[in-house]
Order: sequence, then C-alpha cells, then structure tokens
Amino acid sequence: LFPYTTLFRSKQYKEKFIKKEFEIDKNNAVYGYAKFSKKIFSHLRSYYNNLEEMIVQLRNERIEHIMDRHPEVVQLIKKEFKKIINNPDYIFKDKKHDDTIWICKKSKKKSGLMLVIKLKLGEHNSNFKNSIITGRKTDIERYVKSNNGLLIYKKNDV
Repeated sequence: LFPYTTLFRSKQYKEKFIKKEFEIDKNNAVYGYAKFSKKIFSHLRSYYNNLEEMIVQLRNERIEHIMDRHPEVVQLIKKEFKKIINNPDYIFKDKKHDDTIWICKKSKKKSGLMLVIKLKLGEHNSNFKNSIITGRKTDIERYVKSNNGLLIYKKNDV
C-alpha cells in the first residue's frame, strides 16, 4: 500500500490508476460473495440472535463508493474481502446502528483494513443480504482504544 495523501482522492489518480484496472459489469450487480466461518457466525449469533445469513456480498455499487472515498484500498478490498470476513482479527458492534458491524484485519504494521457490514437480521426484507457498505485503511490499535464501537470479537480471545 502507498501512504495516504489527498492525491488518492484526486480525479487524476482515479483516472490514471484505478479506472484502467477497474471495469464494472453493469449487468452484474454483485462483485462477489464471502462467507462467515462457522466460528465467526456462531459468535455473531450470540450478539444477534436473529442473524439469518452466513453469506456477505460485495456489490459493484459499493466498490464505486469505496473508489470515490478510499481509492487507495479498492484493489486490496477486492482481493482480500473474503479472507477478512472469514478470518477477522476484530469485530466491533456499531454503537449507532444495531444492524451494523465493523470487521478488521491487521496488516504487518499497526494499520489494517476495516470493512463495514450491514447485517441481515430477522426484521429485514427477505431479499436483503449481509452487505459490505464500505471499507478503508485504519490504525487498528488506535481504533480499539478509541471506544467508537463495542468490541465483540478479538481473534485470540475466542
């Protein structure tokens, strides 16, 4: 990964580095699917007893959203989202939205990748799927200490 600067949000960066590699098939709304491991799903069910799906989707429209806001991680998310969902280091429960979690995977440095996932709970439409809303790079250790979300899973504790 490269250091984050305002350059990455610039139109020139997107046109030069992202658009060439990133072609969305408009007829295919879903980029890909991932699956919570049985261990992770079971742990999530202890907090969300009405969680219905193990499958998480990454939609093309969400990739466009990430490209607009965090273009430096688009390729990494496309490559790694299945591994992150299946084997996260941390999971946080969003304090503002009951049906939203943040899944984090640390890299070799302090930073890591965070995916925000809206969960399909019992009260949602039957066509709804667990969905990645966005993703970004973050300083995971600082985030753990910030108390922005309720820590509900830490890899070595379970």
